Amino acid sequence: MGRVFRIWRGDWKKNAQDQWYFVLNHEDYGFTMYMDSPETFPVIDSTLREYYMLTPVTHVLITYGMPSWMLLSSGPSAPRTIASTSDLVDLISQRPPLIDSTLLCTIGAKSVAEFQFLTRSDFSIGFSTYVVGDGQDDIARARYEGLVLGERHLLSASVLTDIFGEEDMVIIHRVALEMAHADKTRQSQTGYGVVQRMEIIQLDDDDEMVDSFQNEVTENGT
Repeated sequence: MGRVFRIWRGDWKKNAQDQWYFVLNHEDYGFTMYMDSPETFPVIDSTLREYYMLTPVTHVLITYGMPSWMLLSSGPSAPRTIASTSDLVDLISQRPPLIDSTLLCTIGAKSVAEFQFLTRSDFSIGFSTYVVGDGQDDIARARYEGLVLGERHLLSASVLTDIFGEEDMVIIHRVALEMAHADKTRQSQTGYGVVQRMEIIQLDDDDEMVDSFQNEVTENGT
């Protein structure tokens, strides 16, 4: 049986309570694609790249936001990454046959690095892996702090983009985020941290996604 996917572009964020919400790209109106059967993940990836006119090396992250009836009482749970055919088939198996599936795409080295940072995933530079999640022990913490609290060299993003490739830029943006995180942690320990509240966009179906987009446009006066 065929499936209909609704694709939206934007970036995942977290509020002060560590609740996830998706910020739509105001210049994007999404698109719909139909698949005859649970095809392969590369079909969606290639269709998305063609629609947005992306190069083969441009970083693209495809995720799925859990609908409201599956959310935790504390708010939206972490989005689910769709990175393979098995992920796609597993998602389809959990959705009723006649219900459209909404997929959310994040594009570009900086945005992908921010998502990886928010999920507190480990990252590698060359042959060195830096552990930032729950698996960080004393040795891993010392290695991580040696990176993010060490001597810093600032260059403009445009110069870095000219020097490094897309893959390298993900790491550069990720390290910059970790350094900012380390600074914020030290500030909060001395009583100067600032916590901000942000609105949550609930994810459920296409109508709700359109409403969220329209609300954001209205609030910004555009």
